[in-house]
Amino acid sequence: MNKILLSILITILIGFALLFYNIYFDWSIGISKTFNFSILIITFGFFILILYGILKYQN
Repeated sequence: MNKILLSILITILIGFALLFYNIYFDWSIGISKTFNFSILIITFGFFILILYGILKYQN
């Protein structure tokens, strides 16, 4: 597994970790900035992953 793919997967995992942290420890505040930030990280990670897959298998 190359380093680009590994870093993308780590980014997605960090996003999910922030999401679960927000659900279990920060829920008294409600939908906070951490929640929106984690959704942004997960979406960005999957977007980069799809883009990387398209570019890799197009050649």
